[in-house]
Amino acid sequence: MKHRCHPELRPWAAARLGVLLLLSALFACTPDKGGAPDAGGTPDAGDTPDAGGTPDAGDIPDAGDIPDAGDTPDAGESPDAGDGPADGGTENPPYVRPERVEIPPAPPPPDYSAYPRDAEGRPIVLSGSRMYLVPRPPDALTALGACSNMITRCFDPQHRSFDACVISTPRCSTARPWEESECCAEACITAYEARRTAGAGPITAFSQTFFATPNCMPGVDALLGGL
Repeated sequence: MKHRCHPELRPWAAARLGVLLLLSALFACTPDKGGAPDAGGTPDAGDTPDAGGTPDAGDIPDAGDIPDAGDTPDAGESPDAGDGPADGGTENPPYVRPERVEIPPAPPPPDYSAYPRDAEGRPIVLSGSRMYLVPRPPDALTALGACSNMITRCFDPQHRSFDACVISTPRCSTARPWEESECCAEACITAYEARRTAGAGPITAFSQTFFATPNCMPGVDALLGGL
């Protein structure tokens, strides 16, 4: 008897992959330590000045030549922490709601017309000796995947900011968004903007909003059983 395995998380996995690619673009490169001189650069014993080069007592400046403590810049002359970003330059600028942009259209759905069918008439996408894969009927995860895919598909650093893509998504009008055209729940946009206003970066706000529990898309928590 064959067991069925449904590719229910493919849209969501694609969205996560898009997030990982964006995250990788934000990390700064750490300079390597190859610039430090190796042991071969250390002077050998022959380079050490002999005892004859040591200044005698007459060459040592007396106490009157040494600047006193009053010549040392006091603590007030040192730049304080307020002269630079508190977190080393990674602080996010204040969130300002951008203008809306046009979301690029979704690619056409896959064509399964030439695929073999199982006993229930569903197209068999992939088969093996003991299992086969069929498309899963739309559900809450499908809707979440469509929403997050819209955002990652829209983002273009040269033309469309991440914030603009999030707020420009069409809003779902029912509690069953998987029965609608691709959309994002209003609760998701509200939660995302709240995190951005609180200081989170776009990718952090996106991850904490669309892939968190409880989830902002209707039906996701019920489908996952609270996991």
